[in-house]
Amino acid sequence: MQARTRRSALTITRFSPQAQSGPQAFSVRDPDGFLVLFQLKDHPAHDFWIDGRYAPAPDSPEGSVHIVDLNRRPIEIIAAPVDTLLIKIPRLVLSDLAEEIGAAPVETLQVTVDWQTIDPVLAAARPSLLSALDAGSPASNLVVDHLGLALAGHIAHAYGGMRPHVFRTGELAPWQLTRAKSLLADNLRKEMSLPEVAEQCGLSVAHFSRAFKISTGQAPHAWLQARRLDLALDLLKGDLSLAEIAMACGYADQSHFSRLFKRATGHGPGAHRRLLTAERIAIGGR
Repeated sequence: MQARTRRSALTITRFSPQAQSGPQAFSVRDPDGFLVLFQLKDHPAHDFWIDGRYAPAPDSPEGSVHIVDLNRRPIEIIAAPVDTLLIKIPRLVLSDLAEEIGAAPVETLQVTVDWQTIDPVLAAARPSLLSALDAGSPASNLVVDHLGLALAGHIAHAYGGMRPHVFRTGELAPWQLTRAKSLLADNLRKEMSLPEVAEQCGLSVAHFSRAFKISTGQAPHAWLQARRLDLALDLLKGDLSLAEIAMACGYADQSHFSRLFKRATGHGPGAHRRLLTAERIAIGGR
C-alpha cells in the first residue's frame, strides 16, 4: 500500500514468506531510497551482504527496526520463517517531508544499533497498520496514507535528524516559498500573474503577497525584478546584444531594460559593459 507526498510515495508491505525447503536469497534492486524493516516476530540471525561485503545479521527481536540504504545493494539470505513490515521510503519522499517543514534535506537514515534498535512509535502503530493492510478497503487506504506519512516523518526525525523550521508569524511555508520562487524565476520572460502563483500555493492573492514579503523582505514584483537584474548583470559579461539581453530577461524592449537597469545601478547597461571590459583589460595588463 502507498502513502503519497507531493512528488512521490512510500510503500508499506508485509513480508512473510512461507517456509522454504532451503535458504532463499532476497534483494531489492531499486536504489531509490531506504528500506525500513520492522520485525513483527523474532528474526533469527542470518546471512547479509551490503555493498558486496558480508555483514552477518544478528538475532533481531520482535519490535526492532533496521534501515537499509537500497543504493548499497543489500542481499539477505532467509533460512527460517520471518514476518516483517517493510516501509520503502524514496529519497524524494524525504525531500518532500523536509521541504514541507522547512528542514534541511535528510541525507541518510541510520538506526542506533543495527538490527536491534527498538522503536516504540512503530510498535504503537502496528495494530492500525496491520488492520489497514489486511482490510484492503478505500477506508483502510486513507488510514495507511495518514499513518504512512506520519511514520515517515517519525523515521526522518528519529533516524535522519530532520528538524522543523521555526516559522515567523505570517510567512509562507517552505514548500510554498520554494514553489513561488521557482514559478517566478522560471518565467522571467513572461510576467506570471500573481493569481497564478498564489493559486499554486493554495492562497489568496492578498495573503500570498503579504506572506511573500514577510518571507523574502520584498514584494513579489520587486523580487522578480531583482532576479531579472541578476540575470542581466550575468549576461552583460558575454557577447549578447542589449536587445537580446532585454528579451532574455523579460523586459518589454531594450529601452525598458536600459531605464530599469539605470534606476537600479545608477548607470545604463552599455556603460556597465564598458566598465567590465575596462576591468578585464586592466587585469590582463598587469
